[in-house]
Amino acid sequence: MCRGRRGEPAVYTYQSDYVTIKITYSNSVSVSLQLDWTQVIRGQITVRCEIQGGGDTQWVYDWETTSGQTITQRTNTNPWTMSAFSSGGYRCRATNRQDSYSSTQWSEAAALTVSGAVLTIDPSRSRYFTGESVTFTCDMKDGKRTEWETRLIKDGGEIASYSEYRIKALSTGDSGRYQCFRVHRKTNHIKTSETIKLIVSDKPRASLTSDNTVIAAGGSVTLSCSVDGSDGWRYDWFRSAALIRTNTESNSIRITDGGNYYCRGGRGNPVYYTQNSVSVTVEETDKAQCVLTASPSWLSPGASVALSCEVEPPSAGWRFYWYQTVPDGSHSSYRYELLPGSEHGTEQGSYMLDGHTHTAGYVCRAARGEPVYYTDYSKAAFVWSGDADPSASLTVSPDTVQHFTGDSVSLSCEGNSAEWRVRRFPEGGFLSSCSNWTTSGSRCDINTSQSGSAVFWCESGSGHFSNSVNITVHDAGLILMSPVRPVTEGLSVSLSCKLKTGQKASSVFFYHNEQLIQNDSRVELNISAVSKSHEGFYKCWYQGTESPQSWMAVNGFSPEAPSFSASFTVGLVVRLSVIVFLQLLLLCVWRNMKAHRSVSTDKSSATQQTVNQLEPQLYSSLLHDDVCVYESVGGS
Repeated sequence: MCRGRRGEPAVYTYQSDYVTIKITYSNSVSVSLQLDWTQVIRGQITVRCEIQGGGDTQWVYDWETTSGQTITQRTNTNPWTMSAFSSGGYRCRATNRQDSYSSTQWSEAAALTVSGAVLTIDPSRSRYFTGESVTFTCDMKDGKRTEWETRLIKDGGEIASYSEYRIKALSTGDSGRYQCFRVHRKTNHIKTSETIKLIVSDKPRASLTSDNTVIAAGGSVTLSCSVDGSDGWRYDWFRSAALIRTNTESNSIRITDGGNYYCRGGRGNPVYYTQNSVSVTVEETDKAQCVLTASPSWLSPGASVALSCEVEPPSAGWRFYWYQTVPDGSHSSYRYELLPGSEHGTEQGSYMLDGHTHTAGYVCRAARGEPVYYTDYSKAAFVWSGDADPSASLTVSPDTVQHFTGDSVSLSCEGNSAEWRVRRFPEGGFLSSCSNWTTSGSRCDINTSQSGSAVFWCESGSGHFSNSVNITVHDAGLILMSPVRPVTEGLSVSLSCKLKTGQKASSVFFYHNEQLIQNDSRVELNISAVSKSHEGFYKCWYQGTESPQSWMAVNGFSPEAPSFSASFTVGLVVRLSVIVFLQLLLLCVWRNMKAHRSVSTDKSSATQQTVNQLEPQLYSSLLHDDVCVYESVGGS
């Protein structure tokens, strides 16, 4: 500044404004950026101001950045560490510490580029567990072999100096915050990633739950497997240590079998497995079984048959399927044919068969659920008929229901088939075969060493059933000789009593449905014209010994339409037979009254029992004691 003066005494003007005169040195000034890793990972950089020919001059430094917001800073130090950095230009100038008006010019700006890096972790999970492997990758789009330098940082400390870093088996100590930095020194370029938080927990245990612990027959239970607080799992399922399903994406399965179940989770490649879950025991109720019954067991011609199918143990929701058994000669078994109307099952466990005439077998089974669960087929239930089928016929020799132990008894099958087998069904229901044959007219010889009874019939290779017969073997002193097949109305029949010695007994008492009907000296009970009233149970009594009783069935007489003369002849014979029968009946009544006066109390007690009028189906009740054993099979 300055002022003026004149005169004496001197007069001064006011001082002038200040005029600053600065001296700018001609020294060349430049800025360099020092990208030191220990600073970069802390968000710092160092800038250095270079003065050409500065000598020993003491300087102070002015710093300026144009990155984002202009910042001017004066320091006494060179280089200068900045506590933060961002993209922009950095420049400096130096001022003489002794003369603040003497300084260098501003340097050219040194450019710094700061951008974002991309840090990835593979696999990407919300939660990790000890033993799993992970790979960190930093900005791989720049490639592996470039001039970029990389640092992977965990919780502020350097752990790797390359762009890809793999931890083969995580531990809880690997939990932390991860970040990566990349530096390109030639271009002063810094890349900084976002922070990834990694949580490592102890190896997990899968959890298995069940919506039920009991499987009903034909039902199912749903099992669910989970690993808390994590994702990306696939599941393996075990039953009693056996792997039953593997690598399922769904965390639930449906099972239909009881057992001890557990699961585990797996993820990654190679697969990392959880600990096995605690096991869950699922109990299975007894497998559903169908029980089929047929009523009546023995048929009257044309009668209806009721089939009943029950599921055991009882439960709801079943549909029932009904089948007829067809003999399969090639396999010594049966094939099953659906009965009409049961193709889609019936809601009710009952099925009616109308107009049944011949021996047949039936089975049933039940189904429910989705997918459909089927029970096994029931055991066969048989409906027996004494009527012969023209395609298959069974004859017994000797032709009588009752036999002594040790007797020789033969069964023969005849009909339009080359293959036969005889079936036996004793009381207790264990079906068996006598043999399979390959020639027509073959014979089955019964071993009568043991007492017992059973129903027998023939089955042809062409799929037909014969008539059925009931045969009983007795270890007794007296048996009744009665026909094994039903007697046709109008025909004659003779019954007799046979002793163990093989002789026929005379002076025998004969009983029909517990009613004494003959007690004279005759050897046989002769019925000249059988009628439906003669059907029933018969037995005989001889010298204090009573035979077992047997059922004699009577079939109606139904021939093809006869001629007039034949009809007249038959009618005449029937009328004469009735007259003779009435005369014999009066004679029997007179002798019966006389017998009551002469027979002792022990003998007469048999005639005082209540008469039981039994239905034909009770024929099956004759089956008792042990089953028969087959002795031999041979051709006739």
